[in-house]
Amino acid sequence: MRIFNAPILVFSVLIAGLAQPQILVESHKLRAVSVSSNTLLGYSIDVKDGLVVLGGPGTDNSGLPGAAYLFASNGEQLHNLDPGTLLVGDRFGFAVATDGHKVVVGAPRHDTNQIDDGAVYVFDARFGTLLFILSIENLPQGAEFGSSVAVSNGLIAVGARHDNGERSNTGSVYLFDSDTGEYIAKIVSDDGSAGDGFGVSVAMAGGYIVVGAQFDDDNGTASGSAYIYSVTTLAQLHKLLPHDGDGEHNFGISVDTDGIHTVVGARFADKCGYRSGSAYLFDNTTGMELNQFIPLDCRSDVWFGHSVSIDSGLVLAGTIFDRHEPGISGAAYVFDVATGSQLRKLIASDSMPNDWLGYSVAISNGLAACGARGNDEASFNAGAGYLFEIWGPLCLPDTNHDGVLSPADFSAWVAAFNTQSPACDQNSDGSCTPADFSAWVANYNAGCP
Repeated sequence: MRIFNAPILVFSVLIAGLAQPQILVESHKLRAVSVSSNTLLGYSIDVKDGLVVLGGPGTDNSGLPGAAYLFASNGEQLHNLDPGTLLVGDRFGFAVATDGHKVVVGAPRHDTNQIDDGAVYVFDARFGTLLFILSIENLPQGAEFGSSVAVSNGLIAVGARHDNGERSNTGSVYLFDSDTGEYIAKIVSDDGSAGDGFGVSVAMAGGYIVVGAQFDDDNGTASGSAYIYSVTTLAQLHKLLPHDGDGEHNFGISVDTDGIHTVVGARFADKCGYRSGSAYLFDNTTGMELNQFIPLDCRSDVWFGHSVSIDSGLVLAGTIFDRHEPGISGAAYVFDVATGSQLRKLIASDSMPNDWLGYSVAISNGLAACGARGNDEASFNAGAGYLFEIWGPLCLPDTNHDGVLSPADFSAWVAAFNTQSPACDQNSDGSCTPADFSAWVANYNAGCP
């Protein structure tokens, strides 16, 4: 084994001091054409195979039916997803999902058979045309079918958070064939109670369905829970509870799965102070908690974990009340699934107070999408979306990939040199030589954006 000792002699030239968090700004901003005030675009968001769907249900008193738009990964608007049958107050765009072929949009306040029983619209992603409308007969008034949606592997899952399950107003999830719209099954929790909010969030991947119940009371009033089901048998496999759950944490307000792991947000957890928020990683096979994600700059009352997403070894979580210049504008954080380390903090280059960046988040193949429902660029509270390319440009001197620059990266560089790993190459010449140490010192002192 070759051991390169010379760099230790010059390590003292490094600029010592505080660790430097990696901040990443957007590659593109998503702006809808002719969007109205109070549309709240970015209330919901999803991304898959370079397609981004952005939902804006409007405020309760906006006089709008809601809206949803489809964008390309370069920020170009492709389609205005308008079924042509919307009514004021439908809250179309409250929830959105795409598998790259179809786009699913929830309208939980649409009056199908009862007041606010809800409906879901399915569009062709290529042409933006309406394929069919999903609804359920005999839902109770206010069931809000379409509160959450997911689409994967030929199935569509729809949450109805105020539906009747085993008891009144426990919530439920319905499954449909994504090609035909045919109803398949209804899912309810084995231990549901009134007001659990089962179905407030839903996700599917790799043979698993994950459902959030933010108001479940196992660890105290509104402590929250999440459930994992088998797509094949629809059997409940696991009930997920965090190791530090407590009343009012809202664990389950957001969920996502990559088929191997499940990530669950608890926006009111108090790890770093009142309503600082938290996110948790679970194993889908065993149901065991594997990790807890906390931002490096964690602070009180920021609602970290209000939104979560997982893909390709990365977890993305939104913090809608993050405070940075020029005020409370929101942010999102990227973590490594394997280590739990924070890799990036995502902020908008044009951040303004009350933008609420991170209200919704999604990640696919290293492309992160974040909604900012309060953005005012187009008009007051019109909303917007932001795209971030997580893997480029990388911060080269962060050789241990923990999301900060610190002296620990020197030891990591020495280890990379000794093993001839890619992190050694600091001058980007395709090789690992002693010259890369000088390049690493220069990169470290220059810092990262």
